[in-house]
Amino acid sequence: MSPDASVTRASPLSVDEDAGLSSVNPTGRLRPSRVLSPHPVTDRPFLRKKLVSEGLHSSAGGNVTERHLDEFYGALHSRGYPDDLAAFLRVLGGEVTEPKPPSPAGGAPRPRRLPHLPRSLLAHLASGYATLTTSVASSHTSERGDTTKMAIRTSDGHHVEAVLMRHAGRNTACVSSQVGCAMGCTFCATGTMGLRGDLMAGEVVEQLVHLERVTGQKVRNVVYM
Repeated sequence: MSPDASVTRASPLSVDEDAGLSSVNPTGRLRPSRVLSPHPVTDRPFLRKKLVSEGLHSSAGGNVTERHLDEFYGALHSRGYPDDLAAFLRVLGGEVTEPKPPSPAGGAPRPRRLPHLPRSLLAHLASGYATLTTSVASSHTSERGDTTKMAIRTSDGHHVEAVLMRHAGRNTACVSSQVGCAMGCTFCATGTMGLRGDLMAGEVVEQLVHLERVTGQKVRNVVYM
């Protein structure tokens, strides 16, 4: 997804920042909690909390700063979110040499240089995280080619929907923020499921990664469902 993609919220979004915690939705009912293992590495709020709790973050006396996190996520994004996180971390740690990328076509920018990250951060990332915890269960593009709908399967067996809508000069992604829905509309399959829980922040980001990989097109606008 484009780092400067604009964001619109179609409905209240409350993504838990920590696994295993329940939250309260706008109706006052308790949201079911979800615990993921491994956890999405793209879930920056969760990662920050873990670094703080383990004393690795600079705010807790450690040597991992917000700039280090910026650099890590920048490298992850510029290299297309490598599926093998362990191998990517070895490259970041200087254990192996990164293959020389081919010359970009059409004047596209080269991937940014690899950052120098603290060993403590790399060691933490190597335990309990994955680049992608979700997978594409199905994908369908409309006859006119202006819409692609995907069913995304979460690691705990739920399914959510992500949609890419193509407009002149831009592409808009509609991504799910919850598993199920508390509204209970009988005409809607998702509504009849009831609210199963919130998606983690990383699971929301992963929908954008899947949309861009499958369609080969960049997302410029994001709408949350």
